[in-house]
Amino acid sequence: MAKPDALYPIVYMHCIVVKVRQNGSVINKAIFLARVSIPKARKRLSVNG
Repeated sequence: MAKPDALYPIVYMHCIVVKVRQNGSVINKAIFLARVSIPKARKRLSVNG
């Protein structure tokens, strides 16, 4: 079995719901935001098994 990587990116997901006017009516629209964070420090990972 292969060892897992010692460094993983972290993905933060956010959603903002706004009301917009479309064709004379007001509807909800979702705006999705994603931010990726890659840790700079490597941590030791101990896997038993």
